[in-house]
Amino acid sequence: MENTLFIRISGRVQGVGFRWCSYEQFDELGLKGKAENGRDGSVEVTVTGEEPALQKFVEWCHAGPKGARVNRVDVTEVKPAAAEAGGQAVRQDHEKSDN
Repeated sequence: MENTLFIRISGRVQGVGFRWCSYEQFDELGLKGKAENGRDGSVEVTVTGEEPALQKFVEWCHAGPKGARVNRVDVTEVKPAAAEAGGQAVRQDHEKSDN
């Protein structure tokens, strides 16, 4: 069963090819989605696919492409009815430590 996630990646993530590399990851993992620059300097990704591939993509988001410095990754599972209406539900926050 496919799921849809909304992911907001914060840090130094614009101007480093994060969106372009996200599309490469979509192709590599068999996912469908879109990646856009957020007004707050984040990158916002909506992605759909099977759970194992989604988890690999979320793991990749914590590092991103060369040149990115990810401080925070917020993941929200989009429920099927909410996805059609453009809404979101069930939030999971993941912070990356600089340790």
